[in-house]
Amino acid sequence: MQRASRPKTKGTATYTCLSYVQENELNMRDKWSFEDEVVWIFYKRLKGIRIIGSKSLRKRGNIRDFPRAQNSCLKILMKNLFLPVTLLLIPAAAQAENAKFGTGPVITEFGQTAPVQTDFKIPKRAKFKVVFDTTAATEPGEINKSLNTAARFLNMHAKAGVAEKDMKLAVVFHSKGSFDLTSSDFYGSKYDGAENANAAIIKALTEKNVRVILCGQTAAYYGIKNDDLLPGVEMALSAMTAHAVLQQEGYTLNPF
Repeated sequence: MQRASRPKTKGTATYTCLSYVQENELNMRDKWSFEDEVVWIFYKRLKGIRIIGSKSLRKRGNIRDFPRAQNSCLKILMKNLFLPVTLLLIPAAAQAENAKFGTGPVITEFGQTAPVQTDFKIPKRAKFKVVFDTTAATEPGEINKSLNTAARFLNMHAKAGVAEKDMKLAVVFHSKGSFDLTSSDFYGSKYDGAENANAAIIKALTEKNVRVILCGQTAAYYGIKNDDLLPGVEMALSAMTAHAVLQQEGYTLNPF
């Protein structure tokens, strides 16, 4: 990684956030905080602008101490009045982006999608029979991503003109994701009394004839019985069985 050069200006020394980003972008990005992302925004959008540095930064020239670099760089940004402006603009930009996404028309409380001007056209009278497979578990209070994906599939294609009757979906669960399909009592016993946040979306999906299927072998392993499942969830002999039967019925496996 290229070392940041020390500014040559005498009297009022200068410093750019470029050295901060260069030193930490590749190997520390996964640990960045919100403040770190603000610094990244400055680098990406205001790249090349030099700002007044502190004495410690003028001495160091190249930054290797991540926490000190973060604090120093933020102080510099505050001194230059860039940070307050950015903090005002970030929520507005995020709100503008989120405004593009909306739920419905099939599932009104879940499955946010955005309109897209497409070049890849959906054939007229297209019919979809799609199955999703999931093993991922969610933390208490979170919605299972595969269930939300099914809701998104219905909503986005309905908005694109596909008739609801021409979409048949199924979601096959196995491994630890299976707990997301259980009743409040069973789920609470697993997660210290927490409520299963997936109950509402499962109800919404099954009311639209989306099949939510649990692998029976996984259920046996985790001690999940038929009575422990939320209403509308089907128990299959195995996930392999469910996929084999669904494929014979014309379903295609979607990788999402």
